[in-house]
Amino acid sequence: MGRRWLVFVLRFGASVMALALLAVVMPTEWMRLSNAGLGLEAFPDLPLFQYLTRSLALLYAVHGGLLWLASTDVVGLRPLVRYMGGSAIFFGVVVLGIDLAAGMPWYWTALESGGVTANGVVVLWLDRRVARQAR
Repeated sequence: MGRRWLVFVLRFGASVMALALLAVVMPTEWMRLSNAGLGLEAFPDLPLFQYLTRSLALLYAVHGGLLWLASTDVVGLRPLVRYMGGSAIFFGVVVLGIDLAAGMPWYWTALESGGVTANGVVVLWLDRRVARQAR
């Protein structure tokens, strides 16, 4: 049972991360509308903001690809699975600070930081179960 759940959690996370590909190619006007919908200040029409927004979204999607890869062999790729779980916890905690400092809405911070951190905790917990079952 542990292995199936671990594969599911990794693939669920990978699928959520893959949605970031939409932001890589979405029209700038949609970014402006999304920004306004979140109640944030106007989205700056500057090259640096375009670059950072789109490249960060691409990085999320690449991370999702690594999660999917890790899910294909959770025993053989255990070091990668453990790294992905631990890095998710680290990322979630750091993003909490970034979101708070940036003044992001509470629901954004809760979903992003809380979701990523929780995913990492669950991945590591399931990884331990799978390791115990494999012995």
